Amino acid sequence: MAASERFDRDDALKPIQEALIKQGTAAIGPLRKLLQSSDLRIGDAAATVLENFDDPKVKEAVISYALRALVDPSSTKKEPLGPGFHHLEKLGKAALPAMVKAYTEMAKKPLARQNPRYLLYLVEIAAELPDRAGRPLLSQALQSPWYEVVSKAAQMIGAPGDQAAYELLIPMLNPRNVHCSGARGRFDYRLGVVGGLAVIGNRDAVEPLYHLLMSLDLPPSDQPASMREEIHPSLQKVIRGAIAKLTGEDIGKDSYRIEQWIDAYRKQRR
Repeated sequence: MAASERFDRDDALKPIQEALIKQGTAAIGPLRKLLQSSDLRIGDAAATVLENFDDPKVKEAVISYALRALVDPSSTKKEPLGPGFHHLEKLGKAALPAMVKAYTEMAKKPLARQNPRYLLYLVEIAAELPDRAGRPLLSQALQSPWYEVVSKAAQMIGAPGDQAAYELLIPMLNPRNVHCSGARGRFDYRLGVVGGLAVIGNRDAVEPLYHLLMSLDLPPSDQPASMREEIHPSLQKVIRGAIAKLTGEDIGKDSYRIEQWIDAYRKQRR
C-alpha cells in the first residue's frame, strides 16, 4: 500500500476510530476479532485503534497481527510491504522479542520456503530501534543466505567507534566467511559490509578494503562477464568512497596514494 493511499484512508477512518476508542474496553473484543480478517486493511484499521489501549494482551495481539501482515502477499509491487511494518515500527522495542522469534522461525525453514522480504523488513525495523536494541536480530541476520538481508544488517549494525561490530564485519570481506550463495550474492552483500565499515570509522579497515579493491580485477571464473560489469563498478565505487571517508583524504581512486597512506599508518601504529 502506497504511503499516500494509507494516509488518505487513515483520514477517512479517523472519526470511526476515535468513536471506538471512546467506547473503551468494550471495543477490544470485536476489534481483536477483526485482526484475524483475511483483508489486511481491516486488520490494519483495527490495530490502529487497539494500539491506544494499555493492555499487555492487546499489545500482544497487535504484534501478532503486525508480524502476519508484514508482507502483503496480494501486492504486485516490487516491495510488497504490508501494513504490519508500520505497526511494528510504532511498537518499537516492545515488539522486539516477537520479531526475533519470528525471524528465527522463518530462518529455520528450508530455503525454498523462506521469504527474504519478510526477513529484510524485520532487519530494517530492528535497525531503527533506539539504543541499538535490535543488534541481536542484526547479528543473526549476518548469517542469512539472502545477500540483501546480509547487506542491510551489515550496513546498519555498527556505530562510530564500534569495535565489536568492526570485528564482525572485517571477516565478511572474504566471501568464504559468509553463507550467501550464487555469484551475485558473493559480491552484492559486501556493499553493505563496506558501508558498515565506513560508518564505524576504524582506520584499520583501510588496508583490507584496499586488498579487496585490488582483488576485483581478478574475478572468480564462475562469475558471468555480464554480472562482472554490473556489480564490480558498484562495489568498487563504494570501496573507494569508504577509503576516502576513513582516511579523510580524496585518495580512493589513486592506488599509489592509498599504498602510501597504508605504509604511513603502519609506521604510526608501531
